[in-house]
Amino acid sequence: TRHPDNASHLVFHAPDLLTILVAGTSDNSDQEICKCSLYALQNLSCTGSIRQELANAPDLLASITKNAFKTQFPEQQLSALHTLKNLSDDPFNLVTMTNTPGCTATLLALANDSKNGMAQFLACDTLATLSHWLLTLSAAKRCKEKSSLVAGIGGANGNNKGGGSDSDSGRRTFQTATWEMWC
Repeated sequence: TRHPDNASHLVFHAPDLLTILVAGTSDNSDQEICKCSLYALQNLSCTGSIRQELANAPDLLASITKNAFKTQFPEQQLSALHTLKNLSDDPFNLVTMTNTPGCTATLLALANDSKNGMAQFLACDTLATLSHWLLTLSAAKRCKEKSSLVAGIGGANGNNKGGGSDSDSGRRTFQTATWEMWC
């Protein structure tokens, strides 16, 4: 898995490989097998074209999440966190990662734990990346809603009654929505 050009072939043409690696990460009897399996998954997750396939592999995210929380094995923990960070770089993995039981909670717990600085950094970085994808989705939805609102109210004749400019769409306004009494 060290050679990046092999990653696609290994994932798409060796279908049992991911199953074997996931099983290796859950092997509590031999920590060396677990560590090597996590390193292999970390190497594979560096390749952008296969990140979705990895994130959707059965039990892969759950197993990596469990290993990310194993503080008694720091090499395994960091490898698992690097893998989660790599997988979070693909926006299509946002839903898969947030729906994986314990994934977000593990990242939040590690982000607040100052005992291992590198683990804390990786957890914060992964959370920031996931947050970025959520904000991007929110901004895209708001831009779409605002443009359809402007087009429906007065966009055809240039009379923009929708208010505001499209340039600040997607940003927080910090405005309070108040109750309005109508006469």
